[in-house]
Amino acid sequence: HEKLHNKIVEALLVAAFIGMIFYDDIPTAGATLGCQAEIGIGAAIAPFCLVEAGAKIGDFVSINAGAKISNSAKIGKFSTISSNCVVGAGAELKDGVFMASSSILKSGAAMLENSFLGANSYAQNNVKKGETAFGNPALPL
Repeated sequence: HEKLHNKIVEALLVAAFIGMIFYDDIPTAGATLGCQAEIGIGAAIAPFCLVEAGAKIGDFVSINAGAKISNSAKIGKFSTISSNCVVGAGAELKDGVFMASSSILKSGAAMLENSFLGANSYAQNNVKKGETAFGNPALPL
């Protein structure tokens, strides 16, 4: 059932993306994109965001206002980067990750699948799969 559910969700999101194209609703309007940044299908990048050179943004990712994605960072599918977050250079977010407002992922660190970083948190180390971490430095619940 999970595979079917994922396919249905993906089809709905693709349909929404096609609707954005038909109605000229560009999902990256007002954002600054660096050279050779790769943006996935259905990714929505809010105004005042910075996606630096070489960053890779997965399909159906949501990046909210004021967020910074540093050079060579990688963000997996269906992830959410909230307002004013910073993803450090070379950091990696796997699929389904959520970074709450004003949180920071240190350069080279990783957030594994379905992990959560709380608001105003600073993750110096990796956040494990399915883990919720918060604080400065971010610690698991």
